[in-house]
Amino acid sequence: MNDGLGPKAEEYQSSYDYAIRVLTDKRFQKVLKISDEDKKRYGVDQDTGVAKVGLGMLLARNVLAADAGARMLWVANGFSGGNGGFDNHSNLYSHKNVPSAGAIPIYMSCPRLDRGLSSLVEDLIKMPGHEPGKTMFDETMIVLAHEFGRTPDMNTAAGRDHFGDHYSNLFMGGGVKPGRFIGKTDETGAKLLDLGWKYKEQPMMDHITSTIYSALGIDYSKKIVNTPSGRAYEYQQTAPLGGPKFIPLTEINELFI
Repeated sequence: MNDGLGPKAEEYQSSYDYAIRVLTDKRFQKVLKISDEDKKRYGVDQDTGVAKVGLGMLLARNVLAADAGARMLWVANGFSGGNGGFDNHSNLYSHKNVPSAGAIPIYMSCPRLDRGLSSLVEDLIKMPGHEPGKTMFDETMIVLAHEFGRTPDMNTAAGRDHFGDHYSNLFMGGGVKPGRFIGKTDETGAKLLDLGWKYKEQPMMDHITSTIYSALGIDYSKKIVNTPSGRAYEYQQTAPLGGPKFIPLTEINELFI
């Protein structure tokens, strides 16, 4: 290594070696083989812009089927500034592909997400798990998460704006009790009626993260003090900037009991 880059540059070598091993692994090559029938089932033909959600769901299935040690997979459904997310500040119910703030109308985005996610669930249910009588669906927790909701009322641009008061996330598989709702709003989603747990504020994204950590067998209460920046890293923040004065250090246990 070039001494001018400093001693930390040598630590990248292990990352490079690992990437090469992955790319040359026969199991990885198998993951990339997908049939036209699967493409149709997962809605790959409907993928547009940067949001290849159908393809992402299909490749996630293949990675899980390869059983090569992957513990967490993230399938993105588009970002603000890209074509395919749900950040619909305008033209929410348009039947035409008119991107608004990086989003396409829900008449196009929702069916695409439905096809990809439902096909993934169907396939995981059919795949045998590691324990007798279990399927891959039983052993895989699927999380469909959002960082905020949308305003109950339409704005002047025929869309909905950011709404952080409350929003919904979907959990399934991985020991989650099916058919349950944690918390409750009124019929328009404007007013919070029930927090859904014993604490005095609604669950936040920190608790979503802690729940995922828990499913992965990671202690979300850990705090790493020895970091390159010199600042301690907490797996779950207990008093984040812009949030409540105190966030309970917990997962969302109500999903499993």
